[in-house]
Amino acid sequence: MTKFNKLKIKNGRNTSRRPGVSLFMKGAVKILTAFNIPVFVHWSFGLILVYILYISQSEGFNLKQTGWSLLTVLGLFVCVTMHEYGHALAARRYGVGTRDIALYPIGGVARLERLPKKPLQEFVVAIAGPLVNFAIVLLLIPYVYFFPEGFDALLEEGGLATSALTFLPAIFVLNLVLGIFNLIPAFPMDGGRILRALLAVKLSRVNATLIAARVGQGFALLALYFAFTSEQASPMTGLIGAFIFMMAQQEYRFVKTEARLTENRVADIMRTNFTRFFPQEPMYSAISEVQKKVERNFLVFNQEDKLIGLLTEESIIRAVKEKRRTADVRDYMTPRIVAVTPETTLQQLYEVMQDGFPICPVMRGEEVLGVADVAGMNEFLSGRKRRAPKKVI
Repeated sequence: MTKFNKLKIKNGRNTSRRPGVSLFMKGAVKILTAFNIPVFVHWSFGLILVYILYISQSEGFNLKQTGWSLLTVLGLFVCVTMHEYGHALAARRYGVGTRDIALYPIGGVARLERLPKKPLQEFVVAIAGPLVNFAIVLLLIPYVYFFPEGFDALLEEGGLATSALTFLPAIFVLNLVLGIFNLIPAFPMDGGRILRALLAVKLSRVNATLIAARVGQGFALLALYFAFTSEQASPMTGLIGAFIFMMAQQEYRFVKTEARLTENRVADIMRTNFTRFFPQEPMYSAISEVQKKVERNFLVFNQEDKLIGLLTEESIIRAVKEKRRTADVRDYMTPRIVAVTPETTLQQLYEVMQDGFPICPVMRGEEVLGVADVAGMNEFLSGRKRRAPKKVI
């Protein structure tokens, strides 16, 4: 399973692009780094181990049998990690980085920096994960073939390995199920992305995503129907169905918004009225402007009216916490500036803002025409109109 950036910015940082410091990775512990990609395990992963201990106790397993059951679960998640590395390394081939991999009780998530735009590339990245599982299955076929008693014993044990004899057959079955399950054509399963990639050969990305999302939601509704009408269905079936339904809709909204960002330009959200600050001004002037809740980030000019830096909301808050309201603006400004033009796409601007620039001067040559900031971007995404400053200071 793969996870991609969602479109929300706060103070110039994408709050979902770097969930390593947000909700996505809260309670997660890094266990290893391979191929320069860190792997995290969420605390909730321990719940599945507790569940296995409960099952083992209910079935009357001895200590050795319980140990093999736990080892099987750990073996499965090693395979899940390999599955996610399949996505990550395939994406790297096309110049797409992976921020990290996280393991949860329901599986793994590889957070790619972006999704390859070309259908063939997306197809390769999506199918790489299941192919890893099928490769493991192929490697284990000789063992299952020459030692069928292990497979027979696994069936007698109800599918949960309790001995060395049934360990590898269990890994064989689990990888086969994992590979097939991920090929279900529904987001966020790999099959949903594979279907979209195939459709995108002839259709636009937005339309391909819409069709793939609707197909996925169809599978989700079938799962929900089965969960409510069949006595053999577990509550987990209904939860998975609901999860797939919501994720399919979320994927479509994301792609539709991404398309809007690509089609529109900075000129569509730039402000020509904006507050200017000078290095020698006191910070309480900036604090006062922020309190008006109209502007939160500012450009800094020198006496020759040349742009020399940015004064961000983050720096202004820091001045308040340090009780330095009378300090000069120069003490808190940053000289790091990324300028854009009116023709710059909003997608390009969005990527700049993700890198920590909550405000960008809109320039033509050396002339500052206006500003584009995080508030304007978020209001464009939400469809709201923004109240602009009344005058240039």
